[in-house]
Amino acid sequence: MDVLEIRYENGHMTINVPVYFPCLQKHARKLFPLIKRYCTGDDRAALGRYLFLLRAFLQAQMETGDGFSGVPPDWEYGSRFVTYSVTERKSLYKRADSNYRLYCKLEVDDEWMK
Repeated sequence: MDVLEIRYENGHMTINVPVYFPCLQKHARKLFPLIKRYCTGDDRAALGRYLFLLRAFLQAQMETGDGFSGVPPDWEYGSRFVTYSVTERKSLYKRADSNYRLYCKLEVDDEWMK
């Protein structure tokens, strides 16, 4: 998933997903209700899968250092995180984890998890 289109009554928003996530919790709290309300089920499912893989990728980097445990080795979005320092990876993992948990908590779309 590269781009997420959110179209609502007064306009639209285009989110570059690999650049935007992991985001701060305050931004996620504003964005996820819009996604729940205005995006299609396929887009919600794709974002859920992306957040899940991002969290798993960063967790694997924290545990093993390679970042590819439990994540497809050809996952194209992971390459930008490999060169980060340990402190940066830890911060990114915390953000990714909080994004994923909030996404699941708001039940934006839980069909992809089944």
